[in-house]
Amino acid sequence: FKRFLGGAVPNAFFDNILYLLHEIDRTARAYFQGLINLTILDTLTLAAGLWLLGIPGPLMLGLICAVLAWVPYVGSVLGGLLVVLVAATDFPADPSMAYWAIGLFVLVRLLDDFLYMPMTIGKSLELHPLITVLMIFAGGAVAGISGLMLVLPVLGVVMVIGETIGIIVSDPRLMARHRHSRALRRRQA
Repeated sequence: FKRFLGGAVPNAFFDNILYLLHEIDRTARAYFQGLINLTILDTLTLAAGLWLLGIPGPLMLGLICAVLAWVPYVGSVLGGLLVVLVAATDFPADPSMAYWAIGLFVLVRLLDDFLYMPMTIGKSLELHPLITVLMIFAGGAVAGISGLMLVLPVLGVVMVIGETIGIIVSDPRLMARHRHSRALRRRQA
């Protein structure tokens, strides 16, 4: 892809395209590092709550639910169902444990959406927390589950592309080099 892009872009813009590819790679890496940090926070929060409730295997349940939460809606529902089923089977005589587990899971999801995600993924992509939350809502409204999954990495890439285009368009020397290169090719033809 880089070789194709290098051949398709005029030489005057080649350095900026390399910069663009580097920044897109950096943005994707930052997104996944933020996602790992989010998973760790979710795991620890849910594990602490499950431990306080007395449900066995809290760390493993917290990790499974945090990894399932990578798939919005469906993963969260499956993780919550898993926690409730474990609570119901380990405490069959006490149905209130299942309700406490549901309450804990809803609390962790709210913390995840409104506090942890802007702190981890939004910060790694250098986005304001309010923009992060609004983009998550917009992504879910526009494209459903896939929109929720892709909105932040796509936003990061679009921001990098916009920044690079702004650098190219606002650089008079670069634009002059490009015009001169086109004039030389025309004259040569």
